Amino acid sequence: MSNVGHRSSSLFVGVLLIVLGLVFFADRFYPHFGIGHLIRLYWPVLIILWGVAKLIDHTSSRHTGEPRGPLLSGGEAALLILLALVLATFVFRDWLRDEFPGIEIHLPAFGRSLTRTRSLPPVEIPAGAHVSIETGRGYVKVVGADGDELRVSVHESAIGRDEAATDDRIGGVDAVIDRIAGGYRIHPTSQSGWRSPGTVDFDVQVPKSALVTANTSHGDIDIRNMDADVSVESQSGDVRIESVAGNVRVHGRGENLNITDVAGDAAVDGDYLGDTHVRRTAGTLHVKSAREELTVAKLTGELAVDSGDLSISGAAGYIKVATHDKDVAVQGAASQLDIASSHGDIDVHFARPPRDPVSITSDSGDVELTLPAQSTFQLSAVSRSGDVECDFEDASVRHARETDVERIDGTFGPPSDSPAPKVSVATSYGAIHVRESK
Repeated sequence: MSNVGHRSSSLFVGVLLIVLGLVFFADRFYPHFGIGHLIRLYWPVLIILWGVAKLIDHTSSRHTGEPRGPLLSGGEAALLILLALVLATFVFRDWLRDEFPGIEIHLPAFGRSLTRTRSLPPVEIPAGAHVSIETGRGYVKVVGADGDELRVSVHESAIGRDEAATDDRIGGVDAVIDRIAGGYRIHPTSQSGWRSPGTVDFDVQVPKSALVTANTSHGDIDIRNMDADVSVESQSGDVRIESVAGNVRVHGRGENLNITDVAGDAAVDGDYLGDTHVRRTAGTLHVKSAREELTVAKLTGELAVDSGDLSISGAAGYIKVATHDKDVAVQGAASQLDIASSHGDIDVHFARPPRDPVSITSDSGDVELTLPAQSTFQLSAVSRSGDVECDFEDASVRHARETDVERIDGTFGPPSDSPAPKVSVATSYGAIHVRESK
């Protein structure tokens, strides 16, 4: 019997076992990394690995002259079904966590888990002091309160092969409040990356006037009710920030991001693989990630971003968006607008007649722009491979088509004492429709 088919079959089986082991390893040591979400995005990699294994099988068979093995052996099929069930379980678990945040679902752990909760002695701090909270593995929750006391509750967890080993590991976990130049630092004393003896979660109550910085490599961050600036560094997990009278800065990466009611500026720099929601920022909002960069002045409504869509509802100021592979929707635009998108449709509704320039550009996608009926504007709409339509009418409008290029140019609306703002709409592959709202 030939051993070539056996060798290629073992190769694919080995790849499946490696993938299965990596999934369990990541969920064990990085529980907040969002394994289910990553599986939903990157499951086609399994098909690629299967193809690579079969190419190696085909190449080996040609060199040895022996017949190739079956496309999928019985053992490979059984292991593939097992892997699919495991991956589906992770996806379903993370979906439940997103839909029902109050539900906690834990897959069986390989060992005994133990959690110890204790409170550190309260510390009186001066107004405006800087408070830094750091943990390698664990969540950080911060609530601003009246008064001048810094209060910290610590939840220390560890997993061991048995009760004695777990007690020994959790005994190696500790947390302290250190006095540093300009403020205070709350952190574990014996936590170092993934080799950490356990997880350290912090529930912190600080004076509202404190400047807060929170940093966790593997865990969620939740900060609320602060009167001063807030800064967050995250590497995985969710970030939630609410009711901040100062500025907000978020840097890193993670799953879901929620920012609500910020009186100052808000800046986000990093990739959040789940959903991003930002509501009501009185200053300027700036978001930068691998797939989009945007600036919104005076967000009165909500910014929502997920894997395929970006929407803005309600902004009193300037909007600038540059993105790719996303559909863009803007409701209630009221000022200058600049949107550049590739591989996605664009839908923009103005709440009032535009007074500032409007520029909308798409490399590949349909564009729909809706303006109030009483709007006065200079329109230049060009599609290099699609129809161009305009609900507004004017005798001076030029509507032309040359080969595959269709365009509309002209000035619409009643006469105005101020110059009519320029409205430029262009797409390479898609249709353009300028609508008139009644």
